[in-house]
Amino acid sequence: MAMHSSNKVGVVQWISFALSVLAFVISAVIAYMTTFSGPDIQVSVSSPQWVLEGQLRIKLTCVFSNRGARSGVIDDVMLRLESQDDATKWLLYPLVEVDERKFWESEEPGDREKAESSVYPVWVAGKQSQVVTYLFVPLPDHPDFPYRGIKPHKFKFVLMTRSNGKWEWERQPPATIVLSKETLDKMSPSGTMQDYFEEFDRARHEIK
Repeated sequence: MAMHSSNKVGVVQWISFALSVLAFVISAVIAYMTTFSGPDIQVSVSSPQWVLEGQLRIKLTCVFSNRGARSGVIDDVMLRLESQDDATKWLLYPLVEVDERKFWESEEPGDREKAESSVYPVWVAGKQSQVVTYLFVPLPDHPDFPYRGIKPHKFKFVLMTRSNGKWEWERQPPATIVLSKETLDKMSPSGTMQDYFEEFDRARHEIK
């Protein structure tokens, strides 16, 4: 009886010890994730707005969310549009940052310059987010991405980012956007037109 009781006590002690070690490991992992983990910046985007000012531009709001503990920097942002109808490819860069309130308050095209500012790298603190609205324009003189004017297309829409001093581009999940003839016909010079990703619109229509 004494031997059986002693073995039982030993098993309980080992279980308690194992649970203590497991709790310590979990605490260490949590401490690392909340205190020491490097930057991990994810990007979400709004539905785009087409802006017709001589050439077709895209106004897009980006939300940069840092899931890591340490601060990080978005060094550059680009838009890649690939037509699903033909071989057309557009590469767009952020010409300016846009103040949304001032942008919509502007009554004349020239007034929009007051809503625009220079583009800088985006610093994102650990566990924080930054929201930036850009006006993207076609990148000129790129041999692989010629811009030959505006016509209807169904595009694969890909946002690409470069961060934390790295030269490699990281592609965000693609979406589908349709630049239709109807949209182009409705747009006035210096006008804007809200559009929606197909995936976004489909999700709305699936609500029962």
